[in-house]
Amino acid sequence: MSKKLAYIIYSLSNSAGMERALTSRANFLCDTFDITIITEGQDELKDFYPLDGRIRRIDLNIRKSGTNREIKSDCYKKLSDVLLHERFDIVSSLGGMETFFLYRILDGSKKIVEFRFSFDYFKALCQENGKSWKRWVSAEFETARRIYYARKYDGIVVLTKKDEQKWRRWTNKVFQIYNAMTIDLGDVSPCTAHQVIAVGRLEYAKGFDMLIKAWNRIKNDCPDWTLKIFGEGSQRTNLEDLLRTYHLENNVFLPGISSNIKNEYLQSSLFVLSSREEGFGLVLTEAEACGLPIVTFACPNGPAEIVDHNINGFVIQENGNVDELANAIKILIENEETRKQMGHLSLKVVQKFSIPRIKEQWVNLFNGLNERTSKK
Repeated sequence: MSKKLAYIIYSLSNSAGMERALTSRANFLCDTFDITIITEGQDELKDFYPLDGRIRRIDLNIRKSGTNREIKSDCYKKLSDVLLHERFDIVSSLGGMETFFLYRILDGSKKIVEFRFSFDYFKALCQENGKSWKRWVSAEFETARRIYYARKYDGIVVLTKKDEQKWRRWTNKVFQIYNAMTIDLGDVSPCTAHQVIAVGRLEYAKGFDMLIKAWNRIKNDCPDWTLKIFGEGSQRTNLEDLLRTYHLENNVFLPGISSNIKNEYLQSSLFVLSSREEGFGLVLTEAEACGLPIVTFACPNGPAEIVDHNINGFVIQENGNVDELANAIKILIENEETRKQMGHLSLKVVQKFSIPRIKEQWVNLFNGLNERTSKK
């Protein structure tokens, strides 16, 4: 009989990397485990990414208004009822509000918490509205709070080796597993179209304002090239204002969310990631799987482990250096042969994120947790 595994996430209706990675993972694990995905507040919204029909769904329909205490209390009660009834073998939190109380639900399951953002996530975000000591104190407090609660779990899963090193200062229950590829190898971009692509939520952490500033530095050298930034978010208006400021309305476009992002990669010749913070950078592996060369900041913490510098792209070590970002983009725009060669090598680099390799690590982790339980 398959072990019963439950994942907890707020919703699967969003198009972000966390939802994409979880959907992909559940799909390739459901032939090994009996999987249920518990959403907290999805209600009647449709999943953005398709789920295998063998995966069960439960939505808690938690209250949307009230104090944080009231919302968490409602979630705790409804989640407790589900877990005590279902009696899963393993329950995995994606790091939402349940992180602060899931370990207290005594349903007999092993509990895992997954951190899909970098260890320094809160420190990176505290700069959004300008640096101040209050924001730094708040970031330090939030980081310490996450550490305190995470140590109460049977396992902590992080996305990168760098994050694993940081977490090991606080616990030996940490495991590092990369996100698996979400785009199958097959069709490959010829890297000849005069188009650069970026993908992500239009939020401060993604740094698209820096990408637009970089493009402004090279626009006169590549007037026949365009940049498309796919995604939606709270920064759209600010980014549109920036495009008008630099007179880039005819060179840089914000098309929104694509229903066929693979096709957009294949119609582009270069992928750029300008994030201030990344837990992993799933879009990097997507672009690599489509044979694109990469330009990325070595932001905390994933890109430097996904892209091989000077092999299949350029990793800019100084996070936020717009001049270096612009120069790297310009090099690949002006050198078609280098672009094609690096794009070809991306197909080799991305192999370490193959589904069979990542699946084996998850199966070993889950089986290992149960083995340790049986010995107690």
